[in-house]
Amino acid sequence: MLMRSASAALSILPMTCGYSRVLQAAFKKGRLMQKLEDIRAAKARRAVEFPDHFECLRAMVQLRQRMYELGWGDIVYCPKDGTVFEAVEFGSSGVHDCHYEGEWPTESWWLHDGGDLMPSRPIMFRLKSKT
Repeated sequence: MLMRSASAALSILPMTCGYSRVLQAAFKKGRLMQKLEDIRAAKARRAVEFPDHFECLRAMVQLRQRMYELGWGDIVYCPKDGTVFEAVEFGSSGVHDCHYEGEWPTESWWLHDGGDLMPSRPIMFRLKSKT
C-alpha cells in the first residue's frame, strides 16, 4: 500500500519542481524511502546551520562575495546590447545563457534553453568565455 500511495503522490507533483524530479527518479529506481530520508536529514542540517533568517542572510552575503571573486557581477551591470552572457537565478543551481532585451530599465532578461527563450529574473551574470 505504501508504494501505491507514494506512486499516487509522485504522479501529481509538478515536474518543474527540482525535488519532484529527484523523487520521481528515486521512485523508479526503488529508492524513494531513502531519498525522502536524505531530504529530511538535509533539512535538519540546514535548521542547525541556519537557525534563523539572520544566519541565512549572513550566508547569502558570504556567497555573493565569493561569486564576485569568481568573476560574477550584479545583474544590473550586464550587457544591454543583446550580448549573450551567463546568468544565475536565485533558487536555481544552473548557469544559463541569457540576454537582455529592450531599453533599460524595462528589465527584460531572456534565458536560453534548448532553442527556446524564457523570461528570467537573474541575480548575477558573467561574460561568456571566448574559448
